[in-house]
Amino acid sequence: MWSGGFGVHGLGASPSWGFGGRLPPPRAVTKGAEGGAGEELKPDVSNDGKWRFPLKAGMTSGGLVLLGDTAAQFFGRYQRIKSAQQHSDGPEKKNVLSDETFWQHDWRRALRMGGYGFLCYGPISYGWYNLLDHLMPVKNTSNFLIKVALNQLVLGPIVVSIVFSWNALWTNRLPELPGQLQRLAIPTLIDGWKFWTPVTFLNFGLVPLEARVAFMSSCAVFWNFYLSTAVSKRAA
Repeated sequence: MWSGGFGVHGLGASPSWGFGGRLPPPRAVTKGAEGGAGEELKPDVSNDGKWRFPLKAGMTSGGLVLLGDTAAQFFGRYQRIKSAQQHSDGPEKKNVLSDETFWQHDWRRALRMGGYGFLCYGPISYGWYNLLDHLMPVKNTSNFLIKVALNQLVLGPIVVSIVFSWNALWTNRLPELPGQLQRLAIPTLIDGWKFWTPVTFLNFGLVPLEARVAFMSSCAVFWNFYLSTAVSKRAA
């Protein structure tokens, strides 16, 4: 979810950092500063200094969020069919796979969640990690702990707010959003901390910068399974 799972380059760092804006001159950060040698880390900007949409990060995240939602939908239908069978008085129980309702996929929900991953989660996580590495390029214990803390205390609430807002927007329930956030944001955030804190330690401690979005998005398949189920139930 908040891998990174929800802005862009320079999120909140300076008024000049943003969509179509210019980045300040990047520091020359090499893998030597990160514990290796030789390769320079570059921000995702074009030659004229303007921000570019991180297409690869968006597609990776969108696809994996879609995968998590698909798994959640199939599992939810499986549970409903099995529950109905258990409460049925009929002598025979049909195979779940032979039940037509098992294959009735909610494509609107799937596209809604996939769009969230592509347009929100991927770009935000990509920009967030580049910002953290721009501000704290040296790999040491203090920077590591600061990154983990910022991931949970800053990015986490942002992602939770965005996913509920995105869902409310596309289900025409924006008037209900304040109440949903008051009731559900904190429990979802706490669940996220339980899942993402150990994953974040692995992410910042072992995974190279260029692989972080993919790694966290892969972990996010499991989180998105939970999140898609939770958001859809709460929106029902």
